[in-house]
Amino acid sequence: MSIYNCPQQRNHEAIATYRALHKKRKYTKLYWDVANQIGIESALLIEIIEDWCNSNAENEKHGYFYQDQWWTSATYDEWAAMYPAMGKPRTLQRLLLKLESQNYVISTQPKKGADNTKFYRVNEEVIGLLLMGDKFIVPNPNSDQSPCQILTAIVPNPNSHSAKNEQSTIYKQINKTDQLNEDSPTPQSEFVQTELKNSPQPEIVEFKPEPLGQNQDPNPQQLNALLNQTESSAQTDNPNFETRVSGKFDILEQANKIARPCKSVTDEEIYCLFLEAYKAYKPSNFTEHRQFSSEHLKKIKHLLKDFPDTAIEIFTSALTWVREQDDGWWRQKQFSLSNLMTNGKIADYADKHATAMKYDTKYRLRVEGLAPSMDKGRFSVVDEDGNESTGAMADIARLYATDPMFKMLMDAGK
Repeated sequence: MSIYNCPQQRNHEAIATYRALHKKRKYTKLYWDVANQIGIESALLIEIIEDWCNSNAENEKHGYFYQDQWWTSATYDEWAAMYPAMGKPRTLQRLLLKLESQNYVISTQPKKGADNTKFYRVNEEVIGLLLMGDKFIVPNPNSDQSPCQILTAIVPNPNSHSAKNEQSTIYKQINKTDQLNEDSPTPQSEFVQTELKNSPQPEIVEFKPEPLGQNQDPNPQQLNALLNQTESSAQTDNPNFETRVSGKFDILEQANKIARPCKSVTDEEIYCLFLEAYKAYKPSNFTEHRQFSSEHLKKIKHLLKDFPDTAIEIFTSALTWVREQDDGWWRQKQFSLSNLMTNGKIADYADKHATAMKYDTKYRLRVEGLAPSMDKGRFSVVDEDGNESTGAMADIARLYATDPMFKMLMDAGK
């Protein structure tokens, strides 16, 4: 055979190999109805989870059968090793957390004790609604409405003229930055302990937000909704309409504005919202009491980029887990918020918080205020000079700030 025939022979072999394996190899399908609405990467991960669950069912792997459902399980590192094109472990962690928070994927932790492996499956009901058409509203897992109450539209006819002419838009979900510089999530034991005395003092941002009323705690879901107002929606509905969130705001009043379009919030507004959430949920031994640094704001904006719909909820969940988890490693000394905002700890600890809320009754009771907090200095106040008071003095300061009658009596006695 002439050497000139070798490339041609190789081509024939390649074609034969493709045809032989085309119907035998396992491929991940893609529901475009789903991808068009939640992004290609999210839709692919949903299909990967579904394929593994189906495989466990076909092979009767009963270790993955729980509550009459088939599940699958893998660590973030294992997902990344099997599907490197999907990104590094931290990217997959963010993607899975996002799918869980949006109720597209359900997780569970059936085993107790040392084995805290998380199992995953697709939420068939929610994905089914996406497949039925984009005119349906995906139910909110926190809503009291049933799917039957939410389904008010007529199922679209796929053969109709209008359906054929609809132009699909694929949202660009691939974040190139995530593919370049990412570290794996840092476990609890590697929590960075910055020596406060030797560390350089960060630049302090000169924002001076007005605090919420002393008797108000910011609601993460409502604060998320305030941040989730995009400039594109404003231009689509009414380009001349503008709503601004001031430093001093009323939660209920702003919650009523959620349905109305407004322009993207400014850095100052982001600063104000996150600072109020931080002050309500922070552990008492964190050193920042009244303000953030410019570096903190920068990392908060990265968090908003990674989790545009749930950033504040993830932020406060991480703070809550540090404050209420059983291990006492964080109580041994003071920490800066900077410690928490490194190496993906925010998302990692928010995940731990969500798992503990499901499976650790004592933890849930502490978070809900039905059992004493692990943070003994939780009920404390900081005066204008930065001095912190706990116990009875903190109770007096809180009453003075929230009870007009008590304030009047105290002022009269001065």
